[in-house]
Amino acid sequence: MTPRLESLLDRLCPVVREEMLKVCVPNCCIATVAVLRRVFRHHGFEARGLPVSVVIRNARMVRAIAKGMAIPDNPVALREWMKATGSWSVGIVPESLLESFARGYPGFGGHLVCHVQDVFVDACLEQANRPEWEIVLPKFFVSEMPPKFLHGEGMLVGSMNGCEVAYRPLHDHTWRKANDWTSERRYRETVNRIIERTRP
Repeated sequence: MTPRLESLLDRLCPVVREEMLKVCVPNCCIATVAVLRRVFRHHGFEARGLPVSVVIRNARMVRAIAKGMAIPDNPVALREWMKATGSWSVGIVPESLLESFARGYPGFGGHLVCHVQDVFVDACLEQANRPEWEIVLPKFFVSEMPPKFLHGEGMLVGSMNGCEVAYRPLHDHTWRKANDWTSERRYRETVNRIIERTRP
């Protein structure tokens, strides 16, 4: 990551989520990356969408797994186990497609982050917050990305506020058909506001 990009990311950090929530629902990862791509383009950086799945475990679940506690496979037993241990997990994973189909909308079942230079930017991770289960995540997360991840291999695991956050690449490009991605005009005002608020 170049110093110029690092400086831009620092300026974007407090602004992007705030501006997106003025015009979008919380789970607006496709729109967020579409907006970020245009902002990066304005500043002379090439950026693109990168589909991933992400699973977040709270600190109690991380400790339970580290102690070797068996996690039940049965959904009812799992919920009881989580309730008893205070463990909790949130996933933005392809299985959520089942919910989309049930609602009559065969949409993208993963999560979209923005790839620029050798990092990815997740400006929509906050949608997974569950403060009642001690899952509180940042509004703007930047991570270095090994080349193999970009080519669809491996996993990135990190710790945020005591939670374990695990990203995996996805080979699902249905997000490219979403209106949030294909319409340049849809979020033009949001792009302009972010650019104006992040001038050096």
